[in-house]
Amino acid sequence: MAGTPSTVTTPVPASTVHGPGKYRWPGLALAIVVGVALLAMPTPHGLAPMGQRVLAITIFTVIIWIFQVMNQGAASVLMLTLMVAAGLKMGAAFNAFSGPSWWVLLAVLYYGFAMEKTGLAKRLAYYILSIFPATYTGIMCAFFVIGFVLCFGIPSNTVRTAIMIPMAWSLVKSIGLPPRSRGSALIMLTTVEMAVVPGGTILFGSLLGPVVGALILGALPEVFRPLAEFRILFYALILLLMIRFQPGGIFGEGSVIRKRLYPLIFGGAK
Repeated sequence: MAGTPSTVTTPVPASTVHGPGKYRWPGLALAIVVGVALLAMPTPHGLAPMGQRVLAITIFTVIIWIFQVMNQGAASVLMLTLMVAAGLKMGAAFNAFSGPSWWVLLAVLYYGFAMEKTGLAKRLAYYILSIFPATYTGIMCAFFVIGFVLCFGIPSNTVRTAIMIPMAWSLVKSIGLPPRSRGSALIMLTTVEMAVVPGGTILFGSLLGPVVGALILGALPEVFRPLAEFRILFYALILLLMIRFQPGGIFGEGSVIRKRLYPLIFGGAK
């Protein structure tokens, strides 16, 4: 799957990707102007003065993030510090760091870092390459399978994402794709989606799965109750369509699903 050495583009150095932005000084000036303007304007109806100050500081920080004026972590700490200096109680400003979600996030980030540093993520990436075809479609199918399997044991989108992202990044580096290329963006975005979307297909695949499942199972019968007397007609229509278009069954010889799945998974027609 890896390209030849002559066609591999040299990855962009980490300092270029994560360093300060080219327009950091104009961005800093814009952030200050917008923040001061929001503070100076009359307080909108229904918004408390403290809420206006928090909004101004938040917009100020977002502009700093956009223009990469400084490290994003430092900008976040600056935002919280400014909120406390503006009069917001420290408990409210740092509330997100005192709940259980913070410790869960810290644990999964450590787990993902460990996968990357120990080489486990890279070994899994090479194993995926050996099973699925050497195409973008094959990679997407591989991560869909991984996300689907993890749903049964990890009912948290955050944890699944933290496990799969290091694998995807190792895969990108093993292929030789530049960090900001379209191919690497496709793989990374697909991995995030595959860590979240399969969980919605299983009742307990996400933390909100039981709630959503209860709503669906309780609402659908009531919605389709007026059509209950026509159910035999629907069954007959489905049977006729199967006989006409899929006489061998859904997974039988010549079925559409089988023709599509075999090339994607095994790299050949069946």
